[in-house]
Amino acid sequence: MADDARAELLAFLDEHAFAPVLNTPPDRVDRREEFEDAQCHTDRARRRFHACKSAAAVYDRFWSEVHDGTARWVDRELDRLGLPTLRRLQSAFDELCARLSVAGSCR
Repeated sequence: MADDARAELLAFLDEHAFAPVLNTPPDRVDRREEFEDAQCHTDRARRRFHACKSAAAVYDRFWSEVHDGTARWVDRELDRLGLPTLRRLQSAFDELCARLSVAGSCR
């Protein structure tokens, strides 16, 4: 069951946070270099999430990433382009965690 919750959280993040950013072609944005930096940051974040061994670890990683100061510039760039950020997904992520009875030590 715990592996199912982890897989569901990762699928949610892949679909709603990572894929929209990683699948956007850089040649479709006006500030290509900044966007490519944001894509690299997003890819590294995705790998950190997928390295989590439990649903609780995914939960903790989410809140760590949301409060990470480095991620703020990435969020600004993605917001400017109308792409999703973890900050914008907080409510939906919280609802999913509640439905799955997932909690961690963060927050």
